[in-house]
Amino acid sequence: MTDNKKTSGQLLFEELAINLDEVPVEQLVNYTAVEYFLTVADEPDSDATNLDKVGKYLESFHHLCEVKAWEKAGQVITHKVSSNYQAELHYQLGIWGYYQEQLSLYKKLLEKLNLNLDFICLEGIGFVYQGLGQHQKAIEYFQKSLNIVDKLESKALKARVDLYSNLAGIYGVTRKSKKAFSYSQKTLEIVREISSNKEEYDREIKGVEARTLGNIGNIYGSRGKFNKAIDYLKKSLTIAQDINNRRIESQVLGNLGTVYGYLKKYEIALDYFEQYLKIAQETNDRSNEASAFGNLGHVYKLKKEYGKAIELQKPSLKIAEEIGDCATKATALLNLGAVYGDKKDYG
Repeated sequence: MTDNKKTSGQLLFEELAINLDEVPVEQLVNYTAVEYFLTVADEPDSDATNLDKVGKYLESFHHLCEVKAWEKAGQVITHKVSSNYQAELHYQLGIWGYYQEQLSLYKKLLEKLNLNLDFICLEGIGFVYQGLGQHQKAIEYFQKSLNIVDKLESKALKARVDLYSNLAGIYGVTRKSKKAFSYSQKTLEIVREISSNKEEYDREIKGVEARTLGNIGNIYGSRGKFNKAIDYLKKSLTIAQDINNRRIESQVLGNLGTVYGYLKKYEIALDYFEQYLKIAQETNDRSNEASAFGNLGHVYKLKKEYGKAIELQKPSLKIAEEIGDCATKATALLNLGAVYGDKKDYG
């Protein structure tokens, strides 16, 4: 039973099972620092930055790396530091847009312990490059993850289906629809295989299914088959809402907004994009927040409401610059240029 009186850090320290009486004397300083950060250090103020809120876990991770306690360091980054966050620490950093900090964790642990941890690191690096808009590098690392997936000690099938879904999504973004569709079909085949075992068909796999249905919807949208796109995206949305996966939910809402924008149903598009923005802000999802602002601005440009369009593109650009998302930054700059061009404001 979980002791609700203990902090997340104290519970993690218990899981690490560090006995300071048994550690080598030359490592004592680092292990004592871990104990301090996880059990003694004050909790950050409520208005602290997200990075500061998890700072004690990152400090503990780096001290464990100093003494080459790789397994314990892996336990730290895969810890859910708060019930307020849906993801493990390493992935949560990416949601917040701290890509460089995230990348640092993975590079320190890669090839240090076992294939299970290598898989987490390789897939995580793929997500980092995807977030930074460096799609080819993302594909490279997802493929490296795929190369070792069948050698994993556990959950190989789940890891493979997750990777197929990731590759489908990124090929969709890069408009390689044949590859995106192929990986989506492979994903759904494995989901159907897993779903025959009710114990295995859990929230994690349902999330992959939701993401994959969304990917297929995006493929149909890119081909101009908007009714099919809407059908798949709404199926994806239903699953995401059922399992309370707010990140997938927000992304699907954004994709529905895009489809309705193509259909010139601007008020419906705006409604979806506003829901997209609301969830992104509530979950501190910086990448999706930047995208949502940009999409809203683009719709207002199409409606010829140029002041509103500029007002919304500016925060999109600002966030993209802060988190290093080159693709979203480029899109925001292009959209701002297009708005000023439509206004015939060439200065």
